[in-house]
Amino acid sequence: QTVYLGPSEGALPYFRNLGFKMPQHENPADWFMDVIAGKVKNEHNPALSAEGLPDAWAESITNIMPTDMDAAHEAVQGHNDRMEFAKALNAKLFSAGIEDADVLNDKQFAQLMAALDIEQPSNEALAHLKERMGFNEGIISKSKVVTFLLGLLGSFSQDAEDKETIHASESSATTKESSTNAIPDGKKLGRSGRFCLQFPILLHQNSIRWARNWRHKVISTGLIMFAAAVFGQPCKDKLLPDHVLCPIKINISHVAIGALTGVACLHIFGSDRPLFWRESASGVGVSAFFLSRVMVYLFDVLVWCYAYTGLWMVFSEAPCSYWMWLIAFRMTAVSAAGVGVLMSTLVPKQNATLATACVLLVMGGAISEPQVIADATGVSSALAFLSPFTWTSGENYLAVIASKGGESVVDEYAVPIMEGYKKILLVAGGTQLGYVTAAYISCSVFGFLALTFGYLGLRCSHRGKQA
Repeated sequence: QTVYLGPSEGALPYFRNLGFKMPQHENPADWFMDVIAGKVKNEHNPALSAEGLPDAWAESITNIMPTDMDAAHEAVQGHNDRMEFAKALNAKLFSAGIEDADVLNDKQFAQLMAALDIEQPSNEALAHLKERMGFNEGIISKSKVVTFLLGLLGSFSQDAEDKETIHASESSATTKESSTNAIPDGKKLGRSGRFCLQFPILLHQNSIRWARNWRHKVISTGLIMFAAAVFGQPCKDKLLPDHVLCPIKINISHVAIGALTGVACLHIFGSDRPLFWRESASGVGVSAFFLSRVMVYLFDVLVWCYAYTGLWMVFSEAPCSYWMWLIAFRMTAVSAAGVGVLMSTLVPKQNATLATACVLLVMGGAISEPQVIADATGVSSALAFLSPFTWTSGENYLAVIASKGGESVVDEYAVPIMEGYKKILLVAGGTQLGYVTAAYISCSVFGFLALTFGYLGLRCSHRGKQA
């Protein structure tokens, strides 16, 4: 079913005339899709929903389509002309400081005349003009203004000279209107100035996109909480130092939150790379685009981490404080999110989920597996040192030991695992820093490197499609 068929320049005025309001800095193409999908409420006409858009378009066409074909052609052209005038009028009203006004009062009409560089006429001439235009009790609708202007000009598409003049004016007006929604390229300001100009706008756009996808966020959070319950239940009564399975259960719980977070972050750049190529070709800086997205979706990662930790503790009946577990799980989640961002920029969308799961499971389930840590020497020890899961689950295990009786209560079969974690976590100055600080530093470096390579992947991949 058709909801609009005509010039691209006329789409925004058409939907505005239906009562839909596009937020500032919103991408028009994305907004049109949200309107058609029913995600945008019509505040001016609540009765008009997405299901009624085809009927609204059919009615607008019916109103302008006579039976005679020649007259039909003229009517369609007149309809296009009207859309052009409506768009130009909206741009002029915006330049005069008038936004989202369906009707104009005397003061706003005076502002419009000033924006059009029209000298103030005499009171008598002004009163006569308002009467001809259709003012009623000091107000006039924008539709009547457009009708009056069309009556003055006729169908400007039939007059080449007038058309040229109108399009020149329209071009200027369109520039002013689009400046409220487009992202300025800021090339004259240099890289730093360009970033400072674009970053707040992109951050606002991504915040709007985040809010509109709240249903997806709720489902993702629910799935992660379900996983927390599933992985927490088997840990019950096994999270004390005197239990031989304590380090293994801790490691498995970290692998779970890491894999979930990494896969969930793949959509940050993997789902709409064509959007990035289009934005980049229009002058949007890669650094501003990358950082704005990462900052918005970091909130998701933290929410998932807090929810996972809380529910996991409930089902596992974990000892120690919530914050002790949260510190370690948060380091795991942020590090794994960095892997997800990296994969979303480098690996094709259809392979990204498998690649991310493979990397995280190898790091957490193989390289950082507690028994591997106990036996690690040479290459295996170096690989374990590089894995963030070694630092997070190791820090977690050593913190449990320290708060629940010390090393003397550790199960004799788990002592080699404890010694293996201590050997890795306290290396290179860790003895002075402590294992918590050492884990923070290691995971921060890992996360920073993952994001840096992700940024480079976004910048260097498909450069022919970028500016």
